[in-house]
Amino acid sequence: MDVISGAKRMKTGILLIVETPAGKEEVTFGFEELVKMEINALHLLQFPQKYFCDPRARVIRRRHGNRPGQSPVEFPTYS
Repeated sequence: MDVISGAKRMKTGILLIVETPAGKEEVTFGFEELVKMEINALHLLQFPQKYFCDPRARVIRRRHGNRPGQSPVEFPTYS
């Protein structure tokens, strides 16, 4: 799965800019495809960096977890 670096709304779906090992690749997914994969199109447009894509298999998956170095819980510090 490759990182999605950008997304743009098209008339019939969403155009994704995917960073593959071979370079950047543009892939268009129709709204029906996104619904079948249970992907929220609006969320994908707003936060494409939270998803992975395999352009050859035409699959999108949501990233889970926190960004590297980010704790899931912030604990208060006491002096």
